Amino acid sequence: METEVLTNKWVATVASIWIQCSVGAYTFGIYSPALKSSQGYDQSTLGTVSVFKDIGGNVGVLSGLLYSAVAGGRSDSSATGAGDVLFHVLGVSLSDVLQHHQRYDKFLLQNEEDLNLLQAMKTLNFWLLCVITVCGMGSGEATIDNMSQVGESLGYKKIEINSFVSLWSIWNFLGRLGAGFLSDLLLHNKGWARPLLMAITLATMVAGHIIIASGFSGNLYIGSFLVGISYGSQWALMPTVTSEIFGIGHMATIFNNVAVASPIGSSIFSVRVIGVRIHRHRAVNERELFTKRNEKRVSDMEMLSNKWVATVASIWIQCSVGAYTFGIYSSALKSSQGYDQSTLDTVSVFKDIGTNVGVLSGLLYSAVAVKNCPSPSSATQLGGPWVVHLAGALQCFVGYFFMWAAVAGVIPRPPVTAMCFFMFLGSHSQTFFNTTNVVCGVQNFSNYSGTIVGIMKGFLALSGAISVLVYDIFCGGNPTNFLLMLALLPTFISLLLMFLVRTYKTTSTVDDKKHLNAFSAIALIIVAYRMIIIILQNFFTFPSWAQTFSFLLLLLLLVSPIGIAIRARRDDSKRVVVFESSDAGDVSKYEQLVPSSDDKLVLQNGEDLNLLQAVKTLNFWLLSVITVCGMGSGVATINNMSQVGESLGYKTIEINSFVSLWSIWNFLGRLGAGFLSDLLLHNKGWARPLLMAITLAIMVSGHIIIASGFSGNLYIGSFLVGICYGSQWALMPTITSEIYGIGHMATIFNTIAVASPIGSYIFSVRVIGNIYDREASKEAEGGSCLGTQCFMLSFMIMAFVAFFGFLIAILLFFRTKRFYQLVVLRRLKKSPLRQ
Repeated sequence: METEVLTNKWVATVASIWIQCSVGAYTFGIYSPALKSSQGYDQSTLGTVSVFKDIGGNVGVLSGLLYSAVAGGRSDSSATGAGDVLFHVLGVSLSDVLQHHQRYDKFLLQNEEDLNLLQAMKTLNFWLLCVITVCGMGSGEATIDNMSQVGESLGYKKIEINSFVSLWSIWNFLGRLGAGFLSDLLLHNKGWARPLLMAITLATMVAGHIIIASGFSGNLYIGSFLVGISYGSQWALMPTVTSEIFGIGHMATIFNNVAVASPIGSSIFSVRVIGVRIHRHRAVNERELFTKRNEKRVSDMEMLSNKWVATVASIWIQCSVGAYTFGIYSSALKSSQGYDQSTLDTVSVFKDIGTNVGVLSGLLYSAVAVKNCPSPSSATQLGGPWVVHLAGALQCFVGYFFMWAAVAGVIPRPPVTAMCFFMFLGSHSQTFFNTTNVVCGVQNFSNYSGTIVGIMKGFLALSGAISVLVYDIFCGGNPTNFLLMLALLPTFISLLLMFLVRTYKTTSTVDDKKHLNAFSAIALIIVAYRMIIIILQNFFTFPSWAQTFSFLLLLLLLVSPIGIAIRARRDDSKRVVVFESSDAGDVSKYEQLVPSSDDKLVLQNGEDLNLLQAVKTLNFWLLSVITVCGMGSGVATINNMSQVGESLGYKTIEINSFVSLWSIWNFLGRLGAGFLSDLLLHNKGWARPLLMAITLAIMVSGHIIIASGFSGNLYIGSFLVGICYGSQWALMPTITSEIYGIGHMATIFNTIAVASPIGSYIFSVRVIGNIYDREASKEAEGGSCLGTQCFMLSFMIMAFVAFFGFLIAILLFFRTKRFYQLVVLRRLKKSPLRQ
């Protein structure tokens, strides 16, 4: 039995993947400058050395012949002799994998013997593939081999050049994985031959080479992305095309012979073209050319390297996440996987855990970004904030993609534990995007942390309403396609913009608040516009042209923040340093306060508290309890919105409207609480926990209204709960940054946020799920429950819990009131501004 577990094609695939991951390919750019300088090589000589690397990496004729000799004749996958071991050591895992996963589309050699190498070489197709390999893979190899030298000639920093090499591996991987998946999809569904996709990727590579040749600022980011994707695609397509045209029997030998063309092309381009021309022009006006390009690069980077552009990039990433849309696809997930309500709620809890347990993202941010963020080049450092965005993008794609594959039937129905893991992974990506955007925003606008947190958290909430509009237009009302959109859209946007999100050592300006309010105004316009569209859709059926037009208007609104960034940057360049004066009471009022021994809460010596120090304080646990009561019950409400609506007889379009409107109410709560708490703190000196207590009191009434079950109750109840839930998300991170400092804010507030899924699990599974299933068992509706009794008791319990959270928030307010006077307000009044 144990032997059968280990001897199958899936274990062989996993073993092959692990071996492939250990190779460390495409890293010549890391050590090529050291090799060049230590040995005294010129560019042509270095190119010659790199060609031998390419020959070794691509000329696999010997490994192909050895594979055919010792393993090619085997049909018994359970035999694992010395030939297989030696084959794996030589590293041609791709052939073995393809031999175990034979294609259904063997449009050649169906009942005949496979062609061997000599027979294949007599065909025109063999030589066409060789020419394609010279042009595509050869020029791609030359690009990565000379990446360091190209970067140096264009004035890129060493850390940026190393980043290009690391990112090349990622683009290469995405090209290989994407081309393999897409070519299978197009072949099976459309009947398109794979060479068509090979031609498309070569056309894309043309654009990449032209962009690198142009030399404009940032060209290597775009050019290396296009060439890397296209180069990787060739490596996925060429072996597959070879196996289909010439058969799998001698595939190892044939495709390795075709691959010989890659180092030939690399030699031509690296030595005869790039190396010769660099050596020829180095002595001629090299210093002048470098100076001009570097000046142009510095000028362009000044336009992109400022806190306003970083804010716009963060807003766009937040808008793409598609938060709080579980209600859109929960019904499809439930029906396709055969879940009951409790099982569905268990999956939703893992969504909440992923969405709210951002401890890993906080630790990663502290590890790779805290020390580097203040420098303007931090976005391109190996330890910059972009690393956190990249980790989030990979999780987003993997998690939602496999969920889509399961719901669409592409893969067999996974067990509940696997689905919970996919759900966790996809939603967990949100914490990586959110942590980077929020913390960088607070560091860039420390005087108005409430406003910037409200903006970032608000646009995150608004992403749900935006995603629903995209869903209505492009997904045709199919929740399965919506899952695929969640896998692709946030991943693409974050990869595109991640280098722009960074922090800067800048002083606040008197106009910071004005420009931040302009961002808030645009957000409010988007909300009003989206709400009007939702209301009209409840009364009228929009034709396709009207939906498209409304979507284009939304895109224009989303692009408009870039205008604010340009204007703010222009205003910043004209400011001088002054000290803030405000109507918020007299500064001397706070100067006269003398700290007592009981007031030494935090920041006594100006140092931020880390997580371990924060956990030892009572305020940390008070914030955690408030989060359980407020955010936990709020998440449970939105997760069960579809089921509550169905039990009360609401129509499907109304239920979808609740999901969209929840995003809007959530957004208004986040934006409004951030703005209002800053206003009350600056003008009245009120500590933020007071506003947190007020919102929890309002949430109590919202839960009671939903529990009552009267006609239209969900419109009012979801409005109150959504507003108050959003307010908690704006206030909790801001209070955390003020009590414990900004230095380790990412880790601390993400740790406190763990309380949200804990509360969600208690309310969704132990309260709502159990009570619903108990009521449903009394009816003969096949697991469905209809009527107010389905959720009344659950929401009354949550109303009581929210009231308990209100009492705890009042306690926190009185505990921190004097601290805000002694520390926070003094810091605000003394902060230098520029005007």
